[in-house]
Amino acid sequence: MKLNKIAKVLSVLFIFTLIVSSSAFAGKKTKLLLNPEINKAVKYELKMVVGTLSTVNGQVSAMDQNLTLDMEMNCKEKNADGNFVMSVIINDIDMEMDANGQSINYSSKLKAEELSPMAAQMKPMIDKFLGKPVEFVISPEGKVISIDSDDSNGAMGMPFQSKSQLEGLFNYLTAKEVKKGDTYKVDYTESNQIELLIKGEYTVEKIGSKDVDLLFKADTYTDDSEKKAGIMNNKLSVDRNTGMIKTSKTNWQYEAIVKQAGMEIPVDVEMEMTMTQK
Repeated sequence: MKLNKIAKVLSVLFIFTLIVSSSAFAGKKTKLLLNPEINKAVKYELKMVVGTLSTVNGQVSAMDQNLTLDMEMNCKEKNADGNFVMSVIINDIDMEMDANGQSINYSSKLKAEELSPMAAQMKPMIDKFLGKPVEFVISPEGKVISIDSDDSNGAMGMPFQSKSQLEGLFNYLTAKEVKKGDTYKVDYTESNQIELLIKGEYTVEKIGSKDVDLLFKADTYTDDSEKKAGIMNNKLSVDRNTGMIKTSKTNWQYEAIVKQAGMEIPVDVEMEMTMTQK
């Protein structure tokens, strides 16, 4: 057989294999459960772009934040109850913040004397939690059983430092077998300076041999009202074996009332968050 004929035969076989594989996975069902590798750190780069408009005594203030975090998650063990003892660590942070024309640039890689005076004032607060693990126990379905965290971490606006934030991160997990095109509903509460209820639905867009692609669309509500306060869209890819996120991009917009110093401050927030496994 001539080489060009062999090449054609191999090409046809390759295409046939792809078609068969795609068809097999198109109808394949899977569960999305957490099953991290023990003592193997999963490293992420997290980028957040947040724009906030707030109104105080009739005056509108604007603040823009651009955060880049290097973080990692590690599973210490699987306990007797079948739950996982895990930790999340923020190792480095770079931040640009602009509020009403005043800018602050911060990098944890720089010493205090290398930062601007205002950025240097932030360093002791950030150093308090930087590089320190927040340990939590989580079920295979993504339910946080317990967490060992300092509440001031959340007050600094850092992600995944509270029970609600971690459950929000892992809320795509499901013990129900799903296939491409299936949907399942998820409701959860996000708490930081305010409490927000997110009601949404996941759609299984693709099931591959290693990854599952999901699309999440949700409405946002404030805790004291049934009126819709915003919308959220999230597109993510999940490792089928470990249940850990590989890539995730979230767009979130909402309006709410922040209660602070005896005042009720209306805020309008737009956020884009990208999480990428290294």
